[in-house]
Amino acid sequence: MSTTNPDFNGSAVDSGHSNSVDVAPGVHIRHGSPGQPPHGYDSYPPNMDPLDRETDALLASQSEERISKPDQYTKPPMRPLLLIPVALSFSLARGMDFAPHVDVYTRIACNTLGKMGLFLGNFIPLPANCALDPEVQAVASKLQTTMVTTLGLLNTLTAGWWGLYSDKHGRSQAMSVAIFGILFTDLMFLFATDYSLLLIGHITEGLSGGWPALQAALMAHISDTTPEGSRAKIFSLFTGIVCAGIALGPSLSSIILRGLPFVSGDITVIFYISITCALINLFYVRVILPESHSVEARNAIAALHREEKARRREERRERDSHARVAKNSRVARMVRRAQEKVVRFLAPVTVFMPRTRKRPGRLRPQKDWNLTFLAMAYLCYQLALGVYPVKYMYVEHVFAWSAADLGYYISFASTIRAVFLLVVLPWLVRVLKPPHVIPTPALSSTGNIVAENQEIPTQAPTQMSPPPSNLVSDIHFDLALARISVLLELLSFLATTMTTTAPGFVFATSLVALGGGLIPAAQSLSLSLLGSKEDSGRLFGGIAVIQAVGMGTVGPMIFGITYSTTVATSPKAIFVLAAAMLSISLALLCLIRPHSDFGSDGLGYDSVGVDNEAMPLMD
Repeated sequence: MSTTNPDFNGSAVDSGHSNSVDVAPGVHIRHGSPGQPPHGYDSYPPNMDPLDRETDALLASQSEERISKPDQYTKPPMRPLLLIPVALSFSLARGMDFAPHVDVYTRIACNTLGKMGLFLGNFIPLPANCALDPEVQAVASKLQTTMVTTLGLLNTLTAGWWGLYSDKHGRSQAMSVAIFGILFTDLMFLFATDYSLLLIGHITEGLSGGWPALQAALMAHISDTTPEGSRAKIFSLFTGIVCAGIALGPSLSSIILRGLPFVSGDITVIFYISITCALINLFYVRVILPESHSVEARNAIAALHREEKARRREERRERDSHARVAKNSRVARMVRRAQEKVVRFLAPVTVFMPRTRKRPGRLRPQKDWNLTFLAMAYLCYQLALGVYPVKYMYVEHVFAWSAADLGYYISFASTIRAVFLLVVLPWLVRVLKPPHVIPTPALSSTGNIVAENQEIPTQAPTQMSPPPSNLVSDIHFDLALARISVLLELLSFLATTMTTTAPGFVFATSLVALGGGLIPAAQSLSLSLLGSKEDSGRLFGGIAVIQAVGMGTVGPMIFGITYSTTVATSPKAIFVLAAAMLSISLALLCLIRPHSDFGSDGLGYDSVGVDNEAMPLMD
C-alpha cells in the first residue's frame, strides 16, 4: 500500500503510488486509515483500487460530519458565559459605591475643617448641616478630584502593562491583581479617617490596573474562547451587563441604606458587601475559572520577550561603549533608561501603529492604517464621553434638579443603555448580520464526493475558525455598526443643544443609548484587524489605556475647563464640543478600508511586518 507524508504546508506527498482519485483542482488530501464502504454501499467494488477506498471513505465520513454540524463557525462555546458572575458583581458593587464614596469625601472634609466639633465616623449618618456647608463641599470636591486624577493617571500608565502581563502569564493572573487593587481601595474607604488612607488606596488600585485592567483581561478572555470573526454580539452582552450593574447599583445601595431597619444609614455595610464580592470573585478567578490563554501561547510570548530584552540590552551596551566619557555620562544613561521604562508602560498602544502589509500582485509592501484610524476614532469617542460628569452639573444649574432627581435620571439613562445592549443590539446583530458561508462537499462526474479547493485533514481542527470570506463579511458588518452607532450618538448631542426644557433634555440624551453599539463593535473590529489572537492581551491593554486617557483623565478635564469658562454665557458649549469630537470619530471610521484579500491566510494579513522597536515588551 502506498503511504503519504505531509510536507510543511500540510499537503500530501505521494510516495510510490499513482492514484486515480477524482478530485477537484487545488485539493490537498491527507490520507487516513482504511475505513468502511461509502454511504449507500454494502461493500467495495472488487476492481476498486485500495487507495480509492481510503479516499472515498475519508471524504464521505468528513462530508457527513460537515453536513451534520451546520453553521459550526457561528456557535460560540459556553466558556465566555463563565465571566458573567465577575462582570455583573463588580459592576453592581461599582454602582453601589458611588454614593458612599461621596459620603466619605464629605466626612473627611467636615472633620478636617472641624465644622461639627467632633469626629464623624463612617458608622453614623452624615449630618445635613455638614453636607450642605459650601466650604465643606469645596474641600470635598478638591479631594475627590485629586483621588480621581491620581487613579486615572496611574491607570493610564499601568493598564496596558497589565494587558501585556496577561499575554505572558495568563488572563486569570491579571484579573486577580486588578481585583486585589479594587478590594484594597474599598478597605481604605472602610477605615479612612483622613485623606492619606484614601490616597494609598487609589495609588494601589492604580498600580494594579484597577477597573480598566480588569475589563481588558475580561475582553481578552472572551477573545480567547470565541471563534474568529464578528464578536459584536458577545461584547455587547458583556457591555450591557456592566451598564445594567452600574444602573442597578445606586438603587440597590439606597434600598439597603434606607429600607433595612438594622442598617439605618451605616455606609460601612455597603463597603462590607463590596469587599465580600471582591473576595468571592478572587476565589472564583483563581480556583474555578479556567485559564483561557494556552501554555504554548504564553511560552511563545515569553520567549519573544526574552529575545527582545536581550536585544535591548545589547543595543544599550553598544550605545554606552560609543558614548563619550564625561562627568554627566552616568546621569545621562540613568535618564535614558528611566525614559525607556516609562515608554515601556505605554507599549500596548504601539499595537495601533501602522503595519507593513504585503498584498498579492504588488511588489512593494504598503502601510495599513486601518487599526490606527480605529484607535484614533475610539479615542475621540472616549474623549466625548468625558462630558458626562459635567453634564450632571449642567442639569443642576439649568433645570435646578435636586440630588434625588439627578439619581433618578442617571438610573433611567443607564437602564435604557443596558436594555439596548442586552436585548436590542444582540437581536439586531442576529437579524442583520450576513450569514456565514459553510463549505459543502461536491460530487464529481463519477459520483464520488470531492472537495473544492479545500485541504481535508484527517482530524478535526482544534479551534473553530471561519473561512476568509466570512472574516471579510464580519469586518464590514462591525465597521458599519460602529459608523451607525457614532452617527446616532452625534445626532443625540446635536438634539441636546436645541432643547430648552427638562423633558426634551431627557428625551434627547436618552437617544445616546442607540449609540452604545460602538464599544462592542470597535472591540470586535480591532480583533479582526489585528489578526492574531496571541496579541489580544496587548490589544485590550491598549484599549484600556485609550479609555483611561479619554474618559478617565483628559476628557473630563477638557469639558470641566470648557464648562467653567462658558457656563455664564453659553452652558451648552460642552454639548457642541462633544458633537465635534464625535464628528471627528465618524470621519476617522470612514477612512477605514478593509482590503478585499483580507484574511487570505486565515489570520487577517498575508504578511505583516512590525518594527520591533516600535512595540517594546515589558520587563
